[in-house]
Amino acid sequence: MHKLSYAAIGLGLFMSACAGLPIRPDPTEAEIAASSAALGVVLDKVCIPVALDGGDFLSLVKANGMTETTPSRDTTGQTSQSWRLESGAAGEVTATLWQDGSCMVGIERGDRMKLQALVQVALAGRGHVMKPGLFSMANNGGARQAHCNGDPRPLILAMTWPATQTSQRPALVANLYRAKGGASDICLRAAGSA
Repeated sequence: MHKLSYAAIGLGLFMSACAGLPIRPDPTEAEIAASSAALGVVLDKVCIPVALDGGDFLSLVKANGMTETTPSRDTTGQTSQSWRLESGAAGEVTATLWQDGSCMVGIERGDRMKLQALVQVALAGRGHVMKPGLFSMANNGGARQAHCNGDPRPLILAMTWPATQTSQRPALVANLYRAKGGASDICLRAAGSA
C-alpha cells in the first residue's frame, strides 16, 4: 500500500468535499489567459519560493497583494494560512501554507491541461524536472497525480483536477512540498532503484 503525506491526502479530501456543486460553462479565452497570469503570480511568487527557497509565506502573499481568507475546506486537521488573489476572469486563486510546510495553489477557472503544463514549466525553469508518479482517480470523478523530481529527498508536486472543464470544482489544485525523508512511495522509481 502506498503511503501518502497528509498534504496529498488533504488535497484529495478537498476535491472530494467539492462534489455536488453546480456546473459552470467552459472557460472563455479571457478566463484562460487570466487564469494563466494569476497562477503565475501565486505559483512563481509565493509557493515556489516557499517550497524551494524557504521563503516567508506571509511576506510573499502580502507583497503580491493577496487577501487573507479562511480555507473553505480544511479536512486534514492541519492548521493552515490561506490567502486569495482576486483575479477577475480567473475567479479566485488561493495560496495555502499547511502546517507541514507544503504550499498549495488552488485556481477556480481555466483550462486544466494548460494550467498543469504551466506548473511543470515553472518548476522546470527553476531546474526541477518533474516526472509522473502515482496516479489515481478521485472519488468525485476527477483525478490526482503526483510528480517528483530526482532528488534524494524529492520535491513533490501533487495535482488534482475535476473530471470536466465545466465542473464547479477548482480547475486545478497543486500542492508543492519536499518529502520528509528519502524517496516517497508516491514517486514511481525505475525497477531496481531504492
